[in-house]
Amino acid sequence: TPATPTPPPTPPRAPKPVTFGVQEAFAFDKPKGSVALASGPELMNGRLAMMAFLSAAGAEIATGKTVGEQVAMSGNGITILIAGVIASTLITYCANIKTPANTPAPLQADVELLNGRAAMVGFAALLVFEATSGHALL
Repeated sequence: TPATPTPPPTPPRAPKPVTFGVQEAFAFDKPKGSVALASGPELMNGRLAMMAFLSAAGAEIATGKTVGEQVAMSGNGITILIAGVIASTLITYCANIKTPANTPAPLQADVELLNGRAAMVGFAALLVFEATSGHALL
């Protein structure tokens, strides 16, 4: 009698990714099971600093106005930018999304973290320079 073929084994299911709430995203320690390289606040501050430094430098070159003068002229636009950066960071951080392996080097998580830290220092230095000198750097 012919042997009954055995069905192929079912492949194991991939584990469901761990997700986080807003409270964990704003904690200063990265949550257990997170694929991010840093805590949520550090990522948000780094992204905001990169946007702030580039925006402030560009506006200083174009207008010659200090950061304080720029903020006074366009407070609503800055508020919308901050809200957008925080919201987009929260979406990816809470979903615990890992950066794809084929991500170009300038957009990889470790490079973004380093650039964010450099931007925080650079933006702080720009503010200190303007506060002490009374004029725009660029």
